[in-house]
Amino acid sequence: MRWLVLLIALLATPCAAAVVKPGDPVPGHPGLTYLDLLRQGLPTLAANAADNGAVQGHLPTPPPRRLGGGLYEGEAPDPVVLGWMQDLRIVADGRKRMVLLADLGPDPDRAQSQTLLLLFDDASRPRLLDMADVGIDRDTEFDERQPVIRLGPGDDALMTVSEHNDADISYDGHILLFVRHDRFQRIADFFLINSRSCGWEQDERLDLVSRPAPRSPYSSVDIRVSYQIKRGSDEGCGDPIPKARTRRFDAVFRWNPRLGGFATTSRALTDLAAVNGMSP
Repeated sequence: MRWLVLLIALLATPCAAAVVKPGDPVPGHPGLTYLDLLRQGLPTLAANAADNGAVQGHLPTPPPRRLGGGLYEGEAPDPVVLGWMQDLRIVADGRKRMVLLADLGPDPDRAQSQTLLLLFDDASRPRLLDMADVGIDRDTEFDERQPVIRLGPGDDALMTVSEHNDADISYDGHILLFVRHDRFQRIADFFLINSRSCGWEQDERLDLVSRPAPRSPYSSVDIRVSYQIKRGSDEGCGDPIPKARTRRFDAVFRWNPRLGGFATTSRALTDLAAVNGMSP
C-alpha cells in the first residue's frame, strides 16, 4: 500500500501551464513582467511600432542549443517575432523553478518552430539559469494533458509537443526533458502520427508512467505508445488498404549514473519511428 500511495503521488501533476503575455505581471514578483524575464536571454526584444507593436528581436550568438539534437538544426529566423508564451512552475533538485516557453516563429529553412524554454530560479528577482530550443515541428507548447511528470519528491520532468496537421494527417513531436543542476536535459523525443484515409485510420496514443526506482535519485519513466490500424469500408477506394492490426511500443527510461542521464535498452521508439516512416 505504501508503494501505491507513492506511485499516485509521483504521477500527480502539480499545475498546468498558464498562457501569458509580454506585459503581464509575473505572479509573486511585483514590478516584473514576462518581457522583463525574456530579456535576460533575449536582450534585444522590443515592441516594433511599425509592425502593430509586435515584439521582435534577435537570438544571441551562438543560438541556444536544440534539445532535439542535430536533426533539427537550421537557420534561425532573423528577426525573431514573439508569439505565445506559457509559464510553468516545477521543482528541480528540490528547489522551486519557473519555466517559460516562448514561441519565436518558424525557421526559414525547416518545418519546425523556433521555440525556447527559459529556466529561472524563484528568487525575488528571478535569474535566468538556462535556455534551450524545443521546436521540432511547427507549433510548440507544453503538453496539455500531461505537462509535468513526477520524477521524485524533489524533481519534475516536462513534456513539450510540436505539431502540425497536413490534410488528414496530424504530426505530434514530443520532447520529454528534466532539469539537473539547473540545466535542461533531454530524456527522449518521438513523434506520434494519426491519420485518416479512404477505408482505414491510423491511431497512436501515448501513456507515461513513472515508477519509484530503488537506489536511484530519479523514478524510471515508461513511455507507452499504443498503435492501431482500423479498417472501414473500402468501397470507392482506389488504393489497397492495410490490414487491421494493433501493436504497443514500450520503452522504459532509467537513470544511468555512468552516463549522467536517462537511458533505455529498448528499441521501441526507434521501431515506432520506422513504422511512421520517420527514421533518420
